[in-house]
Amino acid sequence: MEDKREAIYKTLLKISPDAVCLFDGDGEIIMCNNKASELLRLPREEIIGIHAYSLVYPEVISEVRAVREIVDRDGFLLNRRFDVVREDKSVIPVEVSYSGVTGDNGLIKGYLAVFRDISDKVRTEE
Repeated sequence: MEDKREAIYKTLLKISPDAVCLFDGDGEIIMCNNKASELLRLPREEIIGIHAYSLVYPEVISEVRAVREIVDRDGFLLNRRFDVVREDKSVIPVEVSYSGVTGDNGLIKGYLAVFRDISDKVRTEE
C-alpha cells in the first residue's frame, strides 16, 4: 500500500498546476516539482539547497520568519503574498500557502509551500 501512496503523491506533484517546494527545518529546499522549476526558471537540481530567505528581498525576511512562527503555532497558513526574486533578479508576485510537516514525534521537521504566479491578478488589481 505504501508504494501505491508514494506513486499517487509523485503523480500529484507532477500534475499540480501550482509550484510545490518542501523545505527542511532550517529553511532549505529539499524537494520541488516541475512547476516550481518553471516558475523559478531553474532546473530542479539547482533549486535543491536554496534557502527560503534567498527567494525574497532582504527587507521582507522578517515577514518570512513571521510566517514560520504562524505555521509552527497553527500548522498552516493560507494565501500569503510575496514577491519571489529569481536568480536572474527578475521578480514574480506569488500567492503561497504553507503547511508544517511533522515527524513521528509530532514536532514540525519541515515545511511545505504551494505557490502560484499571480502576475495577471496583480495587473488586474492595478
